[in-house]
Amino acid sequence: MSKDLAISKPSQASQGVISAEQIKTLEQAGIIPVGTPEAQIKVYAEICEMHQLSPFAGEVHLVKYRGKEGDKYTVIVGIHGMENRAESTSKWAGYGEPQFNY
Repeated sequence: MSKDLAISKPSQASQGVISAEQIKTLEQAGIIPVGTPEAQIKVYAEICEMHQLSPFAGEVHLVKYRGKEGDKYTVIVGIHGMENRAESTSKWAGYGEPQFNY
């Protein structure tokens, strides 16, 4: 990978960048499949930026599967990504026993 790919996170003061070294780290951690084409990683980085998700926090994963036309990739939002998204709304009650108002 010759180019760095931009990924931003709203909580960061400045826009982050995912470097070739970080891509290797994500591959080793199982967040990105080893040998993923650069174009697919660019799409993944764009989705992370667009939805304000961090691959380094385990919020979003890139999954490879075999289709009839060959290898396919899809982005899966993990439980941490869902929790962080829910926390940003006023509708998430958090963890614990459910409470009902009668």
